[in-house]
Amino acid sequence: MSTEIDFTWIRGFFRISPEGAENPVSELPGTDLLDGSKLLPALEAAGRIVRATGLELPASFAGLTLCNLCAVSLIVMARHNRMPDLSLSNLTFQLESQGSFFYFGYKIHDLRWKDIPESPGTERAASAVQEWIPWFREAVVPAVEAIAAGAGVKPELIWGQFGGHLARVREFAVREERRDDALARLDHDVRTLTGLPAELFRRKRNPFVYRPRYIEDPYRPGERMMMRSSCCMYYCRAEGAKCYNCPRLTSEERESMRQAIAAQNR
Repeated sequence: MSTEIDFTWIRGFFRISPEGAENPVSELPGTDLLDGSKLLPALEAAGRIVRATGLELPASFAGLTLCNLCAVSLIVMARHNRMPDLSLSNLTFQLESQGSFFYFGYKIHDLRWKDIPESPGTERAASAVQEWIPWFREAVVPAVEAIAAGAGVKPELIWGQFGGHLARVREFAVREERRDDALARLDHDVRTLTGLPAELFRRKRNPFVYRPRYIEDPYRPGERMMMRSSCCMYYCRAEGAKCYNCPRLTSEERESMRQAIAAQNR
């Protein structure tokens, strides 16, 4: 197994890597995510880029980066049998602008990790849980709550997206990772993650648990698209509209949108 960790597609998909963003608009120590007032200027700057009508959209996207950290941890574990150090003190939170859109991501200061057992089973699960519990308790959970408090929204706006996002990451990994053993480890580790107690997240339910629902993909006839587990709030901008796979759309609204998309693709 390679001694190097390849961040090529991790960087492209999650905006997380040792190199970080090439031209960040702003940067904050990762630990500032634990203080909503320190994060507020970055949320406001992101909102201006997309002409957001409030802080719901940037808070949603900032919170989702914490799910991205979980996803990167899972991917590195599956591919390399290593638990990367993604503690907030080892990260810089970055805002990157690309035209009328923005990305939140992280630069990893020191690429270090702890080795975990290679074979799926109780030892690997125990090793992962031992690292995850303090990480969620001391970093992810309080960061989600601080982002929500700083933006004046409920934590559920952020937590609600985690299940669907993790499911989409699994689909993405299947396309990118061709090794059956790595995919088997990924599925094992996802089961371990979704088996963590809800109390750890200060929720009534583990936020990563989600049973995917699918609808017709209007952009690729004959294929399916996964419904989001919660609204990402991207419509909360000037002249914004909900995504086609947003669970907040009514059946009538989705059908109208499907017809409009089909007409554009003729």
